Amino acid sequence: EELREPIYIPMGTFITAYAREKTITSAQANYARFMYADTDSLHLSGTELPDGLEVHESKLGAWKIEEEFDRALFIRPKQYAEQLVDGSTSVHIAGMPRNVAQQLTIEDICNGAEFGGKLIPVRVPGGMILRDTTFTIRFPEFD
Repeated sequence: EELREPIYIPMGTFITAYAREKTITSAQANYARFMYADTDSLHLSGTELPDGLEVHESKLGAWKIEEEFDRALFIRPKQYAEQLVDGSTSVHIAGMPRNVAQQLTIEDICNGAEFGGKLIPVRVPGGMILRDTTFTIRFPEFD
């Protein structure tokens, strides 16, 4: 048996709902430039400041400009790549190891592309080992 102090569920529910409302209304305020949103970020085309949003490097509750991009590929939630204005590429693909993602360009990412370097734990007699496998990108099917 395990006992622990209860948590106050309504507080977490309120915070999540408030964050979602802020993200959605911020995207709507910049509808013409909106490209993608994640839990705590907006990705907008162009480099000008967004309309109606407070932007600050460290102020709590303000938006921070982390990266500016010229081109981007948004595949699905948590899977995207951006060519930054400095010429580098920023790849964020859930499940893909960082060391693999850091080597990719937007052109490398296509439906069915496979990349080595992903390690998965495999149970063997006496413990676990990490076995090398491939990571395959799959684009969503649209009807």
